[in-house]
Amino acid sequence: MGINLNLRKQPTPSLDVSELNIVLGATLDESTTLESLANQTIRQGNRQYFVKDWFDLESNDREHTVSFNGDLRQVHGLGTNWAVGKLEVVGSIGNRFGQSMRGGELEVFGDTGDDAGRGIQGGCLKILGSAGDRLAAALPGEKTGMAGGTVTVGGSAGNDVAVGMRRGIVYVAGDVGAQAGWRMLAGTLLIGGRCGQHLGLDMVRGSIVLGPANQSISLGPSFRPGASMLPSFIPIMRQYLRRQLNTSIDWLQGDKFQYWNGDFARLGRGEILVALSG
Repeated sequence: MGINLNLRKQPTPSLDVSELNIVLGATLDESTTLESLANQTIRQGNRQYFVKDWFDLESNDREHTVSFNGDLRQVHGLGTNWAVGKLEVVGSIGNRFGQSMRGGELEVFGDTGDDAGRGIQGGCLKILGSAGDRLAAALPGEKTGMAGGTVTVGGSAGNDVAVGMRRGIVYVAGDVGAQAGWRMLAGTLLIGGRCGQHLGLDMVRGSIVLGPANQSISLGPSFRPGASMLPSFIPIMRQYLRRQLNTSIDWLQGDKFQYWNGDFARLGRGEILVALSG
C-alpha cells in the first residue's frame, strides 16, 4: 500500500516539511497509515499546521511508494532522512529535497531547489529536471559530504556540486556552475555539459569525468596533464548508469579520455578525465 498527497494550494510563505515521518510498513493497515500521516505537523514560518490542512491524502496500490503531486516549489525539506521505500514528486520541489537521506529511492519529475541530496549517505536520488546550488554537497559546518548512494540529474545543476564528496556517484547530464567537486575526498562525479570555474579545487582523491564539451577546459597549474587513456572503471560505470537511467550515455561510450592529475596543492591523487569523442 502506498499514499498520494495532493497539494491543495500554493503556500505563501513556504512550508517546511522536514520533520515528516513517513512510514510505509507492510504491517500497518491503510486507515492507520493515512490518519497518522494526516495528523503530523508541518511548519509555515512560526505557525504549525497538520498535513491534512495543506494536502488531500488517499491510498494508492503501489507498495511502499508515497507520491506528492502539484507545484511544490514552496515546499522545503521533503525527504529529509529518507531511508526505506520510494518517494516521488510529480512536479517540481523546493529546497533541501532528500537532505541526509540514508536509503530508499527519491525521484522528482521536475526541478529541485537548492541543497538537494545535501549530506546524502545512501540510496538513490533521481532528478529528471534541473537542480539548484549545493547538489549532494556537505552539510553546513561539515568538512565531508556525500558518504554513499547515487544522485542523477537529467538537466543542469548550480554551483558547489558534490563539495566534500567522499563516496558515491553523482551524474549531471547538463551544465554545472562553479566549484564542482571542491574538496573531493573520493567518489565519482560525472558531468555531461560545460563546467564553471574552479573545477576540482582542493580535491584530494576521487574521479571527475567530463563530456567532450570540456575538451578545452583550463584547470590551472596545480593539475598536470597525462596521456589519453581508457580507465578501467569507465566500462563498469557505463553499465551501472545504464541500469540507473534506463538509457546509455553517448559521450561515455568512447575509448579515449584526456587524463589530468591533481590537485597538487593538496595530496594530488585526484583525477579529471575529459571524453575526447561522443
